Amino acid sequence: MGYTDKFTRRIMEEAGKYNGRREVARAGILEILTTRYLSPDQMHPNPEDEFCDPDVGPNERILEDYMEIAQQNLMVGVDSFDEPIMVAKMKAGEYMIINGHHRWAAAVKTELRRVRVVITNPGTENLVQLL
Repeated sequence: MGYTDKFTRRIMEEAGKYNGRREVARAGILEILTTRYLSPDQMHPNPEDEFCDPDVGPNERILEDYMEIAQQNLMVGVDSFDEPIMVAKMKAGEYMIINGHHRWAAAVKTELRRVRVVITNPGTENLVQLL
């Protein structure tokens, strides 16, 4: 897959910034148990996820489906997705996406101001899903 458009170049630049940089901060129990809303600009893609791999990259069909959902939600006054994006808290006040790269990309492309997220500590993703 070629990275030719502005957004896919942004993905690669973001992934490159954070590649090898693991400044993860431990989230407290209240942060983990509380669903929050964040700006998509506070999140960045996980450079180790296939979403950031130039040979795999974002699935255009999935991305278009999420963009359509985001646009429909905006028309009825909902500024997020039903399913939250799972993120890990970083020390710089940013969040690395653990699960939900396509939802994040759709939020950026449709200019959602905020997205529902669940914060997790690396290695506890399955525990959060059980709650």
